[in-house]
Amino acid sequence: GHTRVAYLSGPARSWANGQRRKAFRRAADRLGVEPHVLPSRMSTYAAGQQAAPALLTSGASAVVAFDDLMAHGVLAGLAAEGVSVPAEFSVVGCDDVMAAQTYPPLTTVSARAAEAGAAAVDLLTQRLGRGAEAASDVRVLLDTALVERSTTAAPRG
Repeated sequence: GHTRVAYLSGPARSWANGQRRKAFRRAADRLGVEPHVLPSRMSTYAAGQQAAPALLTSGASAVVAFDDLMAHGVLAGLAAEGVSVPAEFSVVGCDDVMAAQTYPPLTTVSARAAEAGAAAVDLLTQRLGRGAEAASDVRVLLDTALVERSTTAAPRG
């Protein structure tokens, strides 16, 4: 399997970026994979594209990008460098936003937006029903799922 994997950080002040970075490090430790975290960037296609050279010099054979938009930029940046995905480098996005409709179809971590929306509506309904006695700080953790498509493979060699 992959022995060195990079995380392409999103916006520095993003709560989601902090959570994803922590989860990435925990998973890397659990799997015995050497993590390499690239500095925070704006969540844009161009930022992903511009990160490709740093990914290639990092020694990583795979990257988990902050979101699908950045992952698509990474795909373009790697193509510009002549790197074949997934034959030479694996790319994973996060959010599963239009990832299946692109070429190549992007492997991504699905945030299950429909479930999150339903949970938000449930919490809002409970709050409206209870008025002032409703809890003010409620946290709901939803599972994520890896959706494997065409941008990941076992490393070569």
